[in-house]
Amino acid sequence: MSSLQQKLKRLKNALKVWNKTTFGNVLGKVSIAIDEVNRIQRIIDSGSITDEVLA
Repeated sequence: MSSLQQKLKRLKNALKVWNKTTFGNVLGKVSIAIDEVNRIQRIIDSGSITDEVLA
């Protein structure tokens, strides 16, 4: 394996670790955010919106 290939492989591994520590589980966070938006939308649709929901 060439020197460049080895360096790129080490860089790839380092970037994977950095991504997980910096951003975490992005898909899980998106799913939680969508669930929260849907919950608030149901409250708005039911007509029982309060200041607590908007805060």
